[in-house]
Order: sequence, then C-alpha cells, then structure tokens
Amino acid sequence: MTDERMDEQVDALIRRLDVGASPDPDYAQRTFAMLVPRVHRARSVDRSPAGRVARLLRTRWSVPLTQPALRRTFLVVVVLALLLSIAFALVAVGSRRPSGPISNGPLIISNVAGLQMIPSDAGGPGSILVQGATKGASRSPNGRLVSFWTASGTGDQLNVMNVDGSDRRNVVIGLPLTWNNCIDTWSLDSRWVASEVSVDGLPRILATDTSADTARVLTPVGVIAHCPLWSPDGKSVAFEMVSPEGQRLAVIGIDGGNPRVLTGRDFAVAGADAWSPDGRWIYFVGQNLGFDRIYRVDAIQGGIQVLTPEALRAAAPALSPDGSTIAFIAPNITDYSLYAANADGSSLHLVLADAVNDGWSADGQLILADWRPPNATGGLVTIKPDGTDRTLVYAFPPGCLQTGIQPHCVDSIGWGQARP
Repeated sequence: MTDERMDEQVDALIRRLDVGASPDPDYAQRTFAMLVPRVHRARSVDRSPAGRVARLLRTRWSVPLTQPALRRTFLVVVVLALLLSIAFALVAVGSRRPSGPISNGPLIISNVAGLQMIPSDAGGPGSILVQGATKGASRSPNGRLVSFWTASGTGDQLNVMNVDGSDRRNVVIGLPLTWNNCIDTWSLDSRWVASEVSVDGLPRILATDTSADTARVLTPVGVIAHCPLWSPDGKSVAFEMVSPEGQRLAVIGIDGGNPRVLTGRDFAVAGADAWSPDGRWIYFVGQNLGFDRIYRVDAIQGGIQVLTPEALRAAAPALSPDGSTIAFIAPNITDYSLYAANADGSSLHLVLADAVNDGWSADGQLILADWRPPNATGGLVTIKPDGTDRTLVYAFPPGCLQTGIQPHCVDSIGWGQARP
C-alpha cells in the first residue's frame, strides 16, 4: 500500500468518528498530522522479521505483545533458530567427515612369521596376530582394522579383522583372482580397500566394502590397471593405466565407468602415490628420457608440475596427512636415501641415508622408513622430516636379506596412511 493511500484511509477514519458534531478543522489537522507518522512506523514494524513473528502470534494464537515484549520474543526466537542451525550444521559435518585416527597407533607387518602388530613408539615387543604366510598387510586410517591376503586353492583371499586380531573374515569370496603385490590403500573413512588384482590374467582394480563384506572390480575389461589410490572424498580411485598410448595416470569413479586420463605421452607414469587432502594434486613418479622424477598433476583443472631435479632420480613419494611435506627416496652409492621437501618441491633436503620411504604417521610428525646402513642389520625406524629423533621400532631379524627396495624380512607394512 502506498503512503498516499494510507494517508487517505487515516483521513477517512478521522472524518467518520462517531461524535455529535463535526470536529474543529484545526484539531482534525493536528490529529491527522500526529497519526500519520505513527501509522508509518507501525507499518514498518509489521514488515520487519519481528513484526511478522508478532503478527503470527497475535493472529494464530491470540498472544498480545507490546513493543518490549515483541523485541524480547524476537530475540529468543532468533537465538533458538541460530542454536538449531549450528546443531544441524555440526551433525551434517560430522556425518560427512571421515573418522580420523585417535593416535598414530601400531604398525602392522607381515613376514615369514605371519602377521604382527608392532608398537610404533618402540614401547615394547610386538604380538603375532596371524600365524602362517600372509602378504599385503595394510591398516585402516582410524587404526581399528587390518587387511591382508592369504593364498587358497582357488586364488588369493582378502581378509579383514580388528587390529587386535579378533573378528577375522574373508571378504572376497567366490572371485577367482590373484593379488598383484601392489600396496593396498584404504579410503579415509576406513570403509573401502582398493587392490590391484589379476582377473583372467589381466591386472584390474578391485574395490572392497569392508562394512558389507562385498567387492567389485572397478576398471573395465581390457583396461590394464596398476596400483590404486583413493581420493580424499572416497568417491574415486587413481591408478596407472597401460594402453597403446603408454603408461598414464587415470581416475575412475567408485561406480566404475570409463576412466578419466590425466597425463599424456610425455613420460611413463609409475603408479599413483599420493593425493593432496584438498583433492587437487595427485603425486606420482614419471620417467622422461630415462630419468625418474616426481611430478604432480592437477586432478581438477589439469596441468602438471615437476618437483625434483633431473639428476636426483627421485622415486616413491608420500605426502604428509596435512599436505604440506613430501617424503621420497633417491639412489645413493649402495642403495637409497630418504629425502623430504615442501609439497611444491621447494626446501629439498636429506632426511636419512641408506633408508627407504614407508610413508607417514597419522599425525604427520614422523616418517616411517626401513633403514639399512652398510654392514649392519638395520630395521624399521621413525624419524622427523628434519632428520632428528630417529627411533628404532622393529629390528630386522638376523640374516635378513636386504636386496631390492623392500627387504625380504618384511613383506609389507601398514600404518594407516597411503604408502608409495
């Protein structure tokens, strides 16, 4: 309603007053002048959020409200609405956020003795969880579950159990497949395990839902796929895809479909090693003109960056859980040495000589490495990225053969984070 129309109605109301005589013209004019601003203010209040609340209370529940009561009621309603909004937001965020690790937790290793749980703080001896041959051990990020592979007459079986060895079960049953020795990775919510398996002689990516004990092959028939890596949101898996165009980095959704290729023919990709927490960067090793270097590709917008110098021949990158630091290895005279750098490749420095990278602790403070100094047995150690606080957490058994990148005395290691 316009101001002029409101003024006309007020004037008409004044003129229809039930009085015995016509009001004095001066009095009518003064009264009209006094009423108009009040009407305008009342109309403004009625249009405000507080006015709407008051109108609702008056018309629907017949609750009379004065201006002070109106303000108090409005404030109470606003505060309650804000509290409810905050509560709903916290519930929604909590339901989407992956279950984070409470602490770094124990190491899980497999070797000739079986599957063992080793305290990562060197606080005591380990314990045998499974007797007999096991392989491909991996621990969930929340520290509660362990996955590993065993052989059977019809193929390899993926096993899952609690970290204390209880509730062991086979989760890949009736699928004739073979585990292909690439490191299994867990989704950050500790629900899914991605594995490289051989199905009918072809390397493919298997996704296993440990909450439902079901599994399905993600990559299509005819696509050669190696070394899977979960995205931070758990909706897709990165892997090395081999095709006539070469070894390229690709991503596929959890529901399967056609892979999305991220790299071209410029270099041969050797697996997907690390994914930044924001979902943007995937770190990998690429070979160009015979030199292994560490690269990262923008999984959202495209574009590739090289992070290490050509002469270093770097390999096996692992990104810290907060995405700030990358650990990797480079060959030395006798074997390999462990290095670290910022996530963009800057501030590169030596961490530990004669050591192989086994990834990060859950809190991002420590790097796990198998350390093998010349003329010594060595063992699994934790060390800070600046090279300090080296701690031996598992001494290699006497006579352990240390040939190749992974020593024969430890078949696999799991500490809850993706490993190179």
